[in-house]
Amino acid sequence: MYSKGWLFGYFDRNCRAQGIVRS
Repeated sequence: MYSKGWLFGYFDRNCRAQGIVRS
């Protein structure tokens, strides 16, 4: 299993990046 911190950090950056781009 991957580290929760890594997963959350990766998804958080991805979601934020997409959110900013979409916005």
